[in-house]
Amino acid sequence: MSDQLQFRKHHRYFVRHLNSFPGQYSSLDSTRLTMLYFAVSGLDLLDEVEKVFDAEQKAKLIDWIYSLQLTSETDVPVRSLGVTDAGCSGFTAMAFDGKEAGQFIVESNLAYFWDRRELFGDFDTLPVPVVPSRPLPGALTRLPGYFRYDLPEAQLNHRNALVAKSVGKKRMKVWTVSQQSDTKTMEEFVFNINPDACTLKKGPVATAVDDEVRQLKSASESFGGEVWIRTRLGLLLKQGDSTSQVFRGHVPCFHEHPYLPEITICDAREFIWIGQPDRLSRVKNLCGITTKFTAPYSHPKFLFAANEDLVRLLDTRSDTRPEILYTVPEWYYPRKGLLETTAEFFGKDEIRHVEAVNGSERYCVLITTRYLIIVDSRYPGRHLLRIGHGFVGTVHYVETSPPIDDPQNGGKIYNVNLLGHTPPLTKTLSFYQHCDGLWSSLRPGYDWRHPHGFMTAFRMDTPGPSYKHLFPPVRSIATVNGLGDELTFPREIVLSALDDGSIWSEYRGYQRISEEEHTRRIDNSMNSIKEYVETHRSTKPTYFHDIDDELFCDRTKQKKAKMVVSEREIHDVYALEEFDPEMPFRRHCPPADTPVIDEIDPTTATLSEKATNMYLNKPPTLEQYQESYDHRFRHGTLRAGIDRNLRANKFESNDVHMEPVEDEENSEDELKQLNLYLLPGFILWFSRIAHEYDHANLAQTYSALLSLLVLGDDLSRVDRRAVLEAIRLAQRDDGCFWAQGPGSECDMRFVYCAVAICHLLGDFVTIDWTKLASFLRASFSYEGGFGQGPMDEGHGGSTYCAVAALSLGGKLWDGSVLSDKDIKLLTKWVLNKQEAGFHGRSGKPDDTCYAFWLGATLKILGAYHLCDAARIRTFLLSAQHNHMGGFAKLPEPGMHSDLLHSYFSLAALAIQGEPTLSVINPSANISQRTYERLMKLRFD
Repeated sequence: MSDQLQFRKHHRYFVRHLNSFPGQYSSLDSTRLTMLYFAVSGLDLLDEVEKVFDAEQKAKLIDWIYSLQLTSETDVPVRSLGVTDAGCSGFTAMAFDGKEAGQFIVESNLAYFWDRRELFGDFDTLPVPVVPSRPLPGALTRLPGYFRYDLPEAQLNHRNALVAKSVGKKRMKVWTVSQQSDTKTMEEFVFNINPDACTLKKGPVATAVDDEVRQLKSASESFGGEVWIRTRLGLLLKQGDSTSQVFRGHVPCFHEHPYLPEITICDAREFIWIGQPDRLSRVKNLCGITTKFTAPYSHPKFLFAANEDLVRLLDTRSDTRPEILYTVPEWYYPRKGLLETTAEFFGKDEIRHVEAVNGSERYCVLITTRYLIIVDSRYPGRHLLRIGHGFVGTVHYVETSPPIDDPQNGGKIYNVNLLGHTPPLTKTLSFYQHCDGLWSSLRPGYDWRHPHGFMTAFRMDTPGPSYKHLFPPVRSIATVNGLGDELTFPREIVLSALDDGSIWSEYRGYQRISEEEHTRRIDNSMNSIKEYVETHRSTKPTYFHDIDDELFCDRTKQKKAKMVVSEREIHDVYALEEFDPEMPFRRHCPPADTPVIDEIDPTTATLSEKATNMYLNKPPTLEQYQESYDHRFRHGTLRAGIDRNLRANKFESNDVHMEPVEDEENSEDELKQLNLYLLPGFILWFSRIAHEYDHANLAQTYSALLSLLVLGDDLSRVDRRAVLEAIRLAQRDDGCFWAQGPGSECDMRFVYCAVAICHLLGDFVTIDWTKLASFLRASFSYEGGFGQGPMDEGHGGSTYCAVAALSLGGKLWDGSVLSDKDIKLLTKWVLNKQEAGFHGRSGKPDDTCYAFWLGATLKILGAYHLCDAARIRTFLLSAQHNHMGGFAKLPEPGMHSDLLHSYFSLAALAIQGEPTLSVINPSANISQRTYERLMKLRFD
């Protein structure tokens, strides 16, 4: 360890980084301007800027920085990904496709990166009814509405009683099992496929099944059948008018082989059976490893086999141990040196489903508790893509759609549809397979627009009896590709079977259409739904058909009713305290002392089991789920949102509340609400020039201004009006600032950036200091530090940002935010963070960058003399890299220097007055020489 500052090595370290600008900076593309600032400002502290750059090199860098500026005349709106994003970090990892006319490939949100939103297949109609609810024979075997919260997962996994197959270009066959029946009757329909919606041509044709149906799945022509029927205790194959038994016993999962007339079954004992339907044989090679999920592989004798923890490639011919392709990682804390899972708080991440990629069976899709993961069998131990699916609750059913070719870029589009039953939710994740084998997500996962999401819109203009019973939860889904209009991309038909047995259709298109055409399709869909509501709203729900009208309307008798519930799923019978026939899906948690009823009250014998089953009380957790779920759709499908934003392809998030707007012209407030308003400033990107996908960003604007000053620029080409207006638009109602518009990050870092930018430009008029002071006071913790926001733990970095912002704004000593007592408490808190160097939070190790954050805070407060400066200097010098130059995060074996810690370590030494370094201005975070040049420019 050297006790001297390695001046020349640090000089060469910063120069090596500068050789990457303005070209691609490979390790941190999303913060290139900040990296440039660290490099040039580090050389400025070393007083080496004039020696490194000649006039031509300075001009080149200055021109490059200005090329990244979004001005008030820039005709490019800031784009929102519909999720909380941070500029190009919303695209995550980047790669180069290697072609002659190559282009960059991003891992996430590829459709936004290419500005081709038609790739992810937007719904261009609303869900419209095709088959209404209808009474079916037999008593209910489960409660109408929601599944019980305590229902075993075995009864819910892979549960989906809807399947569709195309019959030519204009028709398709649909099979379903209504959930408000005994689930032993399968119905067959024929639909006509029209340009805007499907219509019923024929049906239903009923087929009796001996046991309860849990899943329907399309059968390929090689089996000579139409539909696989998975029941509670077996697997059947429907062939014409007959149904044959294929396997007897509980079947958790099964699949066809894509190229051979063989089927693979994984039974309840975790045995695997393979063969033709009439000749199944058990695979004996499991090597003691459990198997709960299987998926086909491109080779006929291999298959993907998985349990909750790992997936492996199983050779069904040999006794060799199967190769592990991927293992779900554990959460761990490396600083503690031991493995500690987070199951106590979040639950262990486990594999729930395994599906092969249609048409590319060497890939498999894993659905875990939190992620969708794509694995290639050729690369064991690695994943090609891992994206959080954001699914609320458990994913019970997964459907992978056939690929859709992209003629423009030569790749393939895949949709993975997810269905959950507790709570009921459906979501689609869209992915893109590039020609060179790379994978990208096209957009964040998005929820389907379900029929019950439009109840609020109709309530305003369709008065009359309640129609809530027409919109129960979605229970089954199915998709059919390649039908409809002959377009560049085919349209996809999405079918939903609701809990009352009704079937609804919706079209998903892969080609941009005009706003007029989109408006026409939406209007036609809305008219169909209104007509359905008016026709059926007065119809008694199917599960009340056996109830006398007098009893149905007599609330007194209803309140006295005692209920008997199907013993297959429900084991207790509760006294009915209250229910409302107009709100059949609202439940209340029964009190703990609710008596168990042993017999039926004879006065209520006319109540059929259908009716009594539906009124079992439920815990409030699912009710809260449903309230949140309905809220999301109510605010995502208002007429104004449909008319103004859905049609214009501007509505990207189901969580955004869209209010009706009178004026057809987009006002500034409306654009701000849509996350599409202009936010001028300096942008960040990976290429040599600005690009239409770029976002303005406060942190990059701050870095750009400081870099320009260090390089000797006079800021004459900065669009001051645009930058200051961006500051005004970025301030939130609570006083904090968005990093780059609503939905992005917002914390104390961007408070400092906003104030520093205004200080550098000499104008604070666009900052609301009253709101900002309130935010800062709320963020001051009881222990004496500032957190990232209100109620957050005190943090060294956010403390510097708050104190420096107050200093630059002239508000530190006026008592508007901090009293004298607060400043004393703050000083004590900072001093308590020193051991050898400084650490940012209690219980954390010392870190070289905090020697600046907290050292500069003490300097601003005039209390630096109270810390042990000699120990800080020793700690910083021990973190120097003696060969590469630069500073590491902390001194430890195998340490490597990085640009951020290298700059802030030099800045911390400059605060102490290190002889070979320039004096630093601790509030502005630049050398005092550069700061004085700024003041001179402002004076001139």
